[in-house]
Amino acid sequence: MRNIVCAAAFLLLQAPFAQAAESAPSTDAAALKEARQAVTAVLSRIDSALAQAAPKTAADPAGTLEGLRQGLPVATCAVMDRQGKLTAVAPKENERFVGTDISKQDHAVKLLKSHKPVMGEVFTAVEGFVGVGIYRPLFSGKKEFAGGVGVLVKPEDLLAAALDPLQGKDGRYFWVMDTSGRVLYDADKPEIGKMIFSDPLYSPYPELLALGKRIAARAQGRGEYKFSQTGGKEVVAKSALWDTVGLHGARWRLVLARPK
Repeated sequence: MRNIVCAAAFLLLQAPFAQAAESAPSTDAAALKEARQAVTAVLSRIDSALAQAAPKTAADPAGTLEGLRQGLPVATCAVMDRQGKLTAVAPKENERFVGTDISKQDHAVKLLKSHKPVMGEVFTAVEGFVGVGIYRPLFSGKKEFAGGVGVLVKPEDLLAAALDPLQGKDGRYFWVMDTSGRVLYDADKPEIGKMIFSDPLYSPYPELLALGKRIAARAQGRGEYKFSQTGGKEVVAKSALWDTVGLHGARWRLVLARPK
């Protein structure tokens, strides 16, 4: 009987995240799923708008870009040629960037190589803000690659649109990081943009640093750490449950946390 119990325990430890999530409080698993769906819906809305805009871009680039700006949480819309130079930009105050070579930016590198829809890594844009590019390829009438049409999004704005309504329910809150450890979204706004693995704010919390490395390395999981209470300075123990959200191969880690 003892051998049977030990074997069962071993199997449980080796179970995938789907089973781990089921053993976590079911309400937390459900809340994380709801948050993941909310973020995915915003990303999908942007991607769908770009897919609809692509066939119209050649005939009316200015009108197409202005249409993209309507109702989407985006900072800049642009058309890029096959060499990676911007040929049209909206809003008007950013038109000074027409002619800029963005071919070394991650989303442009991927688009120019694959000729497929892309979402790039987070970077500092020429406009001066931290953003992420989401682009769709453009093709000529002869089906030749002609560049791309896309948007730059501030991650905190995109994520706030999805997650702000869910923050604080039943003591839970959400934060998001990319796999480099950059905080893309947090209930404590001053933390947005900080690097977990190098910023002095986090160095006194070895459990958080260790958990951050696990989150960066694994698409899904759960763990525990100590950090200051959301909106305060008192250090408290917290539990965390995380999953992955993203688009076209780009991946962000969505974390549900709560005080233990």
